[in-house]
Amino acid sequence: MDIHGTGTFGKVAKCFSLDHAEIVAIKFLNADDENISQEVAMLKAISVLDSEKKNIVKFIDSFKYNHLFCLVFEMLDESIFDLMHKRRWLPLSLNEIRPVLHQLLVSLEALKGLGIIHGDLKADNLMLVNHKDHPFKLRLIDFGMAIPASEAEIGDVVQNPQFRAPEVMLGLPVTEAVDIWSVGCIMLLFFLVDTPFPIECTYGWMENLVDLLGLPADHMLDAGEYSKELFIFDKSGWRLMTREEFTKKHEEEPETDKSSYISFKKKLRKKRISDEQDQLEFQDKMAFFDLLTCCLQVDPEQRISPSEALKHPFITMVHMVHEMETSSYADTALELMIVSPLDNLDEIIFNTVTSEESTSISSNTGSAAAITPVDDVNTSSHKPFKKTLFQRVKNFFCRVAKRVVRLFKFCRTK
Repeated sequence: MDIHGTGTFGKVAKCFSLDHAEIVAIKFLNADDENISQEVAMLKAISVLDSEKKNIVKFIDSFKYNHLFCLVFEMLDESIFDLMHKRRWLPLSLNEIRPVLHQLLVSLEALKGLGIIHGDLKADNLMLVNHKDHPFKLRLIDFGMAIPASEAEIGDVVQNPQFRAPEVMLGLPVTEAVDIWSVGCIMLLFFLVDTPFPIECTYGWMENLVDLLGLPADHMLDAGEYSKELFIFDKSGWRLMTREEFTKKHEEEPETDKSSYISFKKKLRKKRISDEQDQLEFQDKMAFFDLLTCCLQVDPEQRISPSEALKHPFITMVHMVHEMETSSYADTALELMIVSPLDNLDEIIFNTVTSEESTSISSNTGSAAAITPVDDVNTSSHKPFKKTLFQRVKNFFCRVAKRVVRLFKFCRTK
């Protein structure tokens, strides 16, 4: 019927399936591609998941046609990358980022449960289902680089360089944590329409990492198979090579143009210090940066897990509970989260209203990874409660119900 998309893998066509009497998307691959069997194996492995609940593309079938291998999927709308392009590269608002991030984390939690690394997270692989009727409802696609975590080997090349984790660059064991690093880079892309890591220059990539987040830990550099390609160990310990030392060792000069990275840092600094008139929006931005920091931990052992991230204040919106009845910002946040409802919303509200304790998250390794309480970045205290707990919770859920009914009526008219 039409060509729906193209990429390094080949093409995706919009087709009508006579067997299923529905429009589908067919991904055409060269039958000689040695990675096909791996992709099909991963697609079959994830087919046990509920694509609707876990926000993962529905795999329907596969077949060969002449010299092509064809993968059949549910038909989707457009990628978030395409949406950003249509919007002339305007940043996504925090309220738009939240439902996308929540759905992606749900997907990664499900994949982690199956022991699968996606290995190619980027805006191109986040497909909107039907953006007109269900804004920011998405599916995670493209499992061409996915691998079982148990089979991942040092030296496996996964991820686009702009979204690639430090452990991959250093030649360290690869785990599901590489996907969380990519989530952090995606957050930056949505928020700034920019990323700090170049695609082609390995030295420039690591130079930017060290400048932005600091030197990787000694135990990472000690164990990394590629550490000595970029770092030197001398009497003072590990340090990044100078550009002259890198050129002498590799007989090639690293990229000298730093204008893109300088521009990125200016954008980041401006976004961090900009003054929002809405105090709640400022709190939300601080929660966003806190989650971003948790995702972009250089040490994968310290990086937040998908299940932990789903409990983070930016996702749960605990800092908005007290303003749900009065703030237009909170109202918009709730409206956009309809496509990705929080399963434990009632528990979140109850715990937030009855307790102002700081939120902390325990990592998989057993160490505590304290999440900065949102109140710590607030310049004013919460307004005193004017209603009982029962009244607040009742009113909140009434507002949620009204939005669901309105959405249902809207869909019926389509």
